Amino acid sequence: MRRWLRYMMLASSIGIGVGTLWYAGLLHVKQAPTTKKEIAVLIANSPLTVELYQEIVKAVAQTPYADQIELRPYEVSNMQDKILATGIAQKLLEDDPDAVIVAGQALSQIVVQQARKKDFGKPIVFAAVRSPVELGIIDSLERPGGTVTGVISVYTDCGFWALYTAALLRAMKPNVKRILVPIDLAASGGKVSEEIAHTIKDDMARYGIEVDVLGLSSGQDVMRAIEMHMSGHDVLLILTVNALNQYFSGFAKLCREHGTLLFSEQLAAIEHGAGMVYGDSPGHIARDMFAMVVDLVFHKADPATMAVRALLPEQRLIINIDAARRQGYDPDLALLQENLAADPQFAWFKDGIEVVHDA
Repeated sequence: MRRWLRYMMLASSIGIGVGTLWYAGLLHVKQAPTTKKEIAVLIANSPLTVELYQEIVKAVAQTPYADQIELRPYEVSNMQDKILATGIAQKLLEDDPDAVIVAGQALSQIVVQQARKKDFGKPIVFAAVRSPVELGIIDSLERPGGTVTGVISVYTDCGFWALYTAALLRAMKPNVKRILVPIDLAASGGKVSEEIAHTIKDDMARYGIEVDVLGLSSGQDVMRAIEMHMSGHDVLLILTVNALNQYFSGFAKLCREHGTLLFSEQLAAIEHGAGMVYGDSPGHIARDMFAMVVDLVFHKADPATMAVRALLPEQRLIINIDAARRQGYDPDLALLQENLAADPQFAWFKDGIEVVHDA
């Protein structure tokens, strides 16, 4: 009898133990988090691309898939160092994310080249690339082919942006007489910059405004050359595709000491003392990029047949009023806003003029 009771107690304890383990396992299964999709975001260390990443974070938070996504930012601190950029791109691909978001022409080219070498099969979504087909990033806008697709501006023609820049400059500084446009001819964007500069020159000539295009090369002392030619000019105009941007070592000095007025997609110019800049607002770019990622990752869309999205630009105009006044220009903001509002060409300025002060 006692032996039977011992067997019953042993069996009972085993049953309880097994049941406890099974129950605990069931609870563990129920509580196990869903495997998240890892989205790698490759950006340069610039205010515009950092803001783009912040907008992507907002887009993720607003999607039903927010708890299923993990963003992994990869930042290139020096875009002039191609070896560094390539190394970071290689590390990103080795981490094997479920998708890649990349902004900028140079970084997009690097990532796509490395992805092809490594036979990386996950989707890649790019933005801020002027001519993705000509650069070999995709086969065509309608059917990109491979694993790469993205978003571009509707208006990529150099002539359009040249005339747009010229019109904006006249609206912002009606009394301008003479403009200096320095161009690094040896840079990758040198030919495009030269084409835009000469289109601006021809257009401004119709209004009696003189434009001097200053061709430079990487072997020259760029700052000294600009100093020698700046006298007598009302405006220093730095083009969006020109190499004289925030990656140029003398950029801060260029903005602070020489620029009476500066237009550029390089919004970092404001931080460096430029009076005025304009550039694309990254919010709508981030939303469209992420919408494509959702389709590719969660809905299993095929990037090879997902057409590149062409977006209408949403421009913004930023004025550092303190810097502008230091540079001898005290803009009539109300009149400027009125001039912009009256011209349909500037309907893209969704939020009007943003006024900032020195930090």
